[in-house]
Amino acid sequence: MTARVWHQSMTDLTALPAYRANLESLARRAVPPGTAVGIVGMVAGTYPPGVAPIIALRSPWLHHLLSTQIVLGAIRAEAEGFDAVSIGCFFDPGLREARAAVAIPVLSAFEESVRGAMARFGSCALIALDANHGEFLERLAREEGVSHGLSGIYVLEPEVTEHDLDGGLPRDEILRRVEAAA
Repeated sequence: MTARVWHQSMTDLTALPAYRANLESLARRAVPPGTAVGIVGMVAGTYPPGVAPIIALRSPWLHHLLSTQIVLGAIRAEAEGFDAVSIGCFFDPGLREARAAVAIPVLSAFEESVRGAMARFGSCALIALDANHGEFLERLAREEGVSHGLSGIYVLEPEVTEHDLDGGLPRDEILRRVEAAA
């Protein structure tokens, strides 16, 4: 029997085709054979035109809308027979609410990455796309009880958005920023 995972991205994947292709490629390499991954983005038009998700998440209203879409996606995934939900956002929007709404496992980028790294290495460091993201990760680490396992949170300078990751910046420039932060 094929396992099915619903991956909910925080981006409007119709607006970021290279980003979607990268997610699909990563999914094919990350899951065991026989696992199907359904990649779903936010409803087109959730973000104002040209606004990157990392910027949109600064708005409490948009954060609420995104969280609501995560929960509704989890409910749909369970109804369609998916075995688990993966939230593809380091802000963990809608995580607790989705877990309360469905019986299938709901995994998140932040929680799984940090707990996995702590289990394997004892601690880890995070690289945030911008200063707001860094502050949010600090708060999330406290709420999730994993602050003790973080050796630091480092911010990319200058910041990077999903539009940059979708081809707005050359790959070498993004890698340079990541290496500088690391």
